[in-house]
Amino acid sequence: LSTLKKFPNIHKNIHYVQRISNRRWDLGLKNHSTVLLPEKDYALALEKLSTLQTKENILSKKASIDMRIPKKIIFKALD
Repeated sequence: LSTLKKFPNIHKNIHYVQRISNRRWDLGLKNHSTVLLPEKDYALALEKLSTLQTKENILSKKASIDMRIPKKIIFKALD
């Protein structure tokens, strides 16, 4: 949670944080979107997400955002 607070443009959109298999984290957003963070380098993933939020307002879109694969972001729009 202390790492999330370093990214206020993400933190303000968080509804819940869920630990998955005692290895990694998922973020549930207020708009019912989900962000799947990687097991390692989650702070780097949050930094990338923060940049996308600043430039593209990505967290306003209802979607599943998978950041588990290094150097890739899989964005799946939800209905």
